[in-house]
Amino acid sequence: MHEIKMNRKKDKGFESPRPFKLTHQVVCINNINFQRKSVIGFVELTIFPTVVNLNRIKLNSKQCRIYRVRVNDLEAPFIYNDPTLEVCHHESKQRNLNYFSSAYTAAVSAVDPDAGHGELVIKVPSELWKQGDEMNVLKVYIEFSLDQPKGGLHFVTHFCLPQLLPLLKHSMSYLHEIFEFYEEILTCRYPYSCFKTVFVDEAYVQVSSYASMSIF
Repeated sequence: MHEIKMNRKKDKGFESPRPFKLTHQVVCINNINFQRKSVIGFVELTIFPTVVNLNRIKLNSKQCRIYRVRVNDLEAPFIYNDPTLEVCHHESKQRNLNYFSSAYTAAVSAVDPDAGHGELVIKVPSELWKQGDEMNVLKVYIEFSLDQPKGGLHFVTHFCLPQLLPLLKHSMSYLHEIFEFYEEILTCRYPYSCFKTVFVDEAYVQVSSYASMSIF
């Protein structure tokens, strides 16, 4: 009998390629324009550097327009580049599916988060590392807008097909009486200024009820 020894590599947990760890994130939407399909807001990130003297922070912010970046209340210069917006340049002579596929793959790889890349590159102010604490927690503040996004966020506005308008009016004609009935029985007012009822074709569930809205 021969004894065979097998060298097995030890399983390692997932290690982020980014030189920092995200510990907290706050996203605030200040304005939503349904007509223009745009969103304006800001995000606050709390990150902990895993390397000494972190000087670059790369983040994914696809389809965004960046207006302002601050790191620990200091203005921070930044570069934004989304290579997927223009996969094939106008001066390119090749116009075929294979060329587009390879060019798109290269564009996606250039901002791949698993490789530590991103569309937004923030330069950390050098003043932060002169304070003596090389592993200081960083607060990153980013103002952004999103105009007519192609994915990730979808705008849905209210409308009713003309042939279904009589049915909609009939279905909703007694809704206010139902609210009045329960307000009288419970001797308290409905706590919200309005109640929205949405009818969706091929909804995931038959009824979804919320505090100020129901989806059928």
